[in-house]
Amino acid sequence: MRLFSKISLKSTKLSDFLKYALGEILLIVLGILVAFQLSSWADNNKAKKIEVQTLKDIKEALQLDKNDLEFNIYLYNKVITSCDTILALLDGKLSYGPKMNKYFSGPCLVAVFYSNVGPYETLKSRGLEIISNDSIRNRIVRTYEFNYNGLKKFESQLTDYVQTVEKTFYPSYFDESYPFDTNNWNLYGDMAPNDFAKLQQSKEYVHFIKTIRNKTDFFLKATYIGTNKRTGQLINYLTSEIKRLE
Repeated sequence: MRLFSKISLKSTKLSDFLKYALGEILLIVLGILVAFQLSSWADNNKAKKIEVQTLKDIKEALQLDKNDLEFNIYLYNKVITSCDTILALLDGKLSYGPKMNKYFSGPCLVAVFYSNVGPYETLKSRGLEIISNDSIRNRIVRTYEFNYNGLKKFESQLTDYVQTVEKTFYPSYFDESYPFDTNNWNLYGDMAPNDFAKLQQSKEYVHFIKTIRNKTDFFLKATYIGTNKRTGQLINYLTSEIKRLE
């Protein structure tokens, strides 16, 4: 009887010990899970803050880009207006006078698009995957890698042509080229021809003006206007995505 009691007591103590040990193990496991969840939450929260700030930085850069695009569109339209006016003067559809000299400087005007790539370069260095929205991420990459690069390539070709014409042709017909007054925001400066009658007879000059006009018009329609529109759309998408994440 005593033997049974001792065995029973030992069994009870062992059972209590196992229960206690199991409870301790469960508490440890639970603690680990809670700590893991808290760490995961903190990491996710940090990642979200980085993503939001990155999107805000890119949005701000894109807005500056859009402002530059719109100003350059304005300038290139000035070029087209100048070319049309010059052609009308050469055809005799408009009367030539000193007040018309401002239009001869228009075809020399060259606008260059400078994109604010800093935030995008930062995104690439951090890793594109920090942008969780696939559609937004793809639009950002397409804007900088395709739209902007394509625009700059066309712009470089147009600029090279205009500068070649200015260098090789203008010295024979004008005292100076590109005489813009930086204090005058219409960006026109008087550029008087040495001999308007002689200039009027130059088929080469007519060819240059028509070519610059057509290249500029094509350039605007093929790249600038579309890029400006798509950049504005991306800004709107970023605004909505930032609001959703916050």
